[in-house]
Amino acid sequence: MNELWQRAGENEKKWQDFCRSQFVGKSVIGDYGNKKTYIIHDIIFEKNPCSQFFTRTVKLANGEKKDEYISIAKYFLQSFGKQVSDKRQPLL
Repeated sequence: MNELWQRAGENEKKWQDFCRSQFVGKSVIGDYGNKKTYIIHDIIFEKNPCSQFFTRTVKLANGEKKDEYISIAKYFLQSFGKQVSDKRQPLL
């Protein structure tokens, strides 16, 4: 993606279009878990591995409930032992 950024003249819209043309519709093999093959349907440029998602709601000792979230990078580290090297990359 860095090469595409340079080719786009550091123009974000052009870079996103280049990335989509190169990756959408292609297949990738996950280097984690059961190593399944996935088809890339889109690239989410607004999110990255530091983005968080909901995991569960826990009941606290005082009876209140609290939602818990985890970053995608931390989830991959905890679940698969994989360190995300570029935390600025968009999500596939």
